Amino acid sequence: MRATRSSSGTGGGAVESTADPRIHDVTTTPPITPNPRRRWLQFSLRTLMLASLLVALGLGYFCDRAQSQRKAVASLKALGGSVEYDDELDRSGDTLGYRQPRGPAWMRKMLGDDYFAAVIGVDLSDSRATDVDLVHLRAFTNLWYLSLGSCRITNRGLQNVEGLSQLEILLLQGTRITDAGLKHVGHLSRLRVLSLASTQVTDRGLEHLKGLTQLRHLDLPDTQVTLAGVAQLQKALPNCEIVR
Repeated sequence: MRATRSSSGTGGGAVESTADPRIHDVTTTPPITPNPRRRWLQFSLRTLMLASLLVALGLGYFCDRAQSQRKAVASLKALGGSVEYDDELDRSGDTLGYRQPRGPAWMRKMLGDDYFAAVIGVDLSDSRATDVDLVHLRAFTNLWYLSLGSCRITNRGLQNVEGLSQLEILLLQGTRITDAGLKHVGHLSRLRVLSLASTQVTDRGLEHLKGLTQLRHLDLPDTQVTLAGVAQLQKALPNCEIVR
């Protein structure tokens, strides 16, 4: 470091000190550069923990759904019903005659079908099922075929059918439902086939069906529906075949 002294007049003067810019100030702390490897490890650990949590949540949901489906299947079979899985039924409701299993055979044998296939068809026709038993249908979120023909169900039981948003075929012939029950059926926007034969529905109940624009076939034999009521419904559903 080099200092120059300058004076002004005779009474002394000010001292100026200039530092050589080529010499670093030893009193200044150099900046700490973070270790990129440590930062990468911290980021990786955080990502791994988050991924593990997501996987655990996904597996928990999957196992819970499979267990709920298994219990529901067992309950319906005990009532005399049957179910079809998505690897043995085609979209027209016909059984393929063979299965298209998913997953390793040993794992299916150990865990059961409910961990590898979804129930898409339920047949409770002529079974012992009543209104309270239909609560088991809520476990089948992919259900699109449901036969309740000649069951002892009423309008109350249809409350458990209303939430089956994937349902396309619903057979209710020979049941105890009335016009009030069709209010629940009217929420099944994907319905294509509906049988109400041998029920107590009337023209008033048909009003609930006018919003089912996907409906292609409706059975109404042996009901209290009139020709005038059918004509009014046909105007609302011109693409639907209505059999009275």
